[in-house]
Formats: sequence, structure tokens, C-alpha cells
Amino acid sequence: MKKTDFESIRDVATAFLYTSPQPLEIVPMLVSHPFANSAISAIKTEDGFELINILESDGWEKFVKNTEQVLEEVKSLSELFIMLNKTYRFTFLEHIQRFLSNDDLGRVLKFIWTQSEFTNSGDVFTKKQLLRLFKKASPNTLMDKEDLAILQELPDRLTIYRGANSRNSKDPNVFSWTLSRKTAAWYANRFDDPVPCIFQAEIVKEGVLAYWDEGDCEGKELVLNPYMLENIQKAVIESRAG
Repeated sequence: MKKTDFESIRDVATAFLYTSPQPLEIVPMLVSHPFANSAISAIKTEDGFELINILESDGWEKFVKNTEQVLEEVKSLSELFIMLNKTYRFTFLEHIQRFLSNDDLGRVLKFIWTQSEFTNSGDVFTKKQLLRLFKKASPNTLMDKEDLAILQELPDRLTIYRGANSRNSKDPNVFSWTLSRKTAAWYANRFDDPVPCIFQAEIVKEGVLAYWDEGDCEGKELVLNPYMLENIQKAVIESRAG
């Protein structure tokens, strides 16, 4: 059985660290970088903490040196992924997937999917690539025992729902759905979008890739094979903003 090559993964993380921070046009003091989201960063020193500006050469050198040291001390994938900004996590997975065991691939997919927004954007992985990753991942780490047991008890055919808005309603053939129409309505309305909607569809249980009950989502999350969705229907709902 293939084992995770953590040292190679650490090397990739160090390479990501050397990516130049890019100031955001709207707020220049905010930056895009795998390990920073602000130009002003606090680094640990012998005397406590020091505030530095990573857009300045001296501050950048201190930031890289400090973060390299932290990366050298990281002992687990979970610690490493917590350090990464959410917008870089799928990109990082793309670069390290060949170093992951199927068990750790399941753990990483679950962490990214449940801790990130807009996981269906397709900016890094195509649908087919993402589907292959979910099928490759070990179900025993992609889900815990309780969620696996619930998934096994679900009926052979499911009615599912997805809340959407003007930003993400063009393509309903995506991965994230729920068993609860109420939860779908909440997702549709959470940004007070002028055109919220709910999609309803059907799928056979064999099309369910993962079921997660994180404890704070009444409808529970289903990750589905988007190519197995059937009878998709769209209903526009009343916006709270209107």
C-alpha cells in the first residue's frame, strides 16, 4: 500500500512560500499569497512578536525565514493545510496528490471541502479530475464511521436540493447538494442575492461520493457524482433583500 511522502509535500510547501505576494487592487494592504493575506504580518522573535511588511524587502526576508522554520516543525498534513490560505488549498493538492496515500487523500479532500467556499468553481480541477480524486480516496477517511453508517442506511434513490444564486446557478451539474430543502433555501439567500433559487434533483445512492454531518448544518452535506444527477428542476424563490 502506498504511503504518504510527507517530506516531498513539505518541499512543495516551501516552494509555495517563495511565491511573490501580490497586492490586491481594491485594498493594496491585502495580498494574495499561499501563507499570507495581509501585507502586515506578525512574526515570532526571541523578544515576543515583530510586525513586518512583507511587501518590503527586509520584511519579506524575515517572513520567509520565519515561515520556513515553522514549516520545518510541522508534523502533519492537517497542520500544513491549516497554515495555507483557503484559496490555495486546491492548488496545493494538485501539486502534492502524487505524494498522498489514498487514506490521506480522503482526509485532505474532506478538510478542503468542508473548510472552503465555492468548492465547485473548477478553477484548479476539472469535474472529471475531481471525480477521480473522490473515487480514489479511501471512504474510511473521507467519512467517519457515523457518516458512513448513515450513508449506508439512506434509500437507494434520493431527492436532493441545492441553493444557488445569480453567481452560481448557470450550471447545476455540480458536486455539493443537501437532503434538506430548508438548508438549500438558506444557502440561496445567505448573500441577499436578487435572484436566489433552489435546484431539486434525484440521484441513485451509488452516485453519492461522501456524506458529512459537521454538526452545524441541519441538512447535512452530500458530495455527488455530477454526471449521475437526474430530473433537475429549478425554482426561483423570494429574496430576503426584496
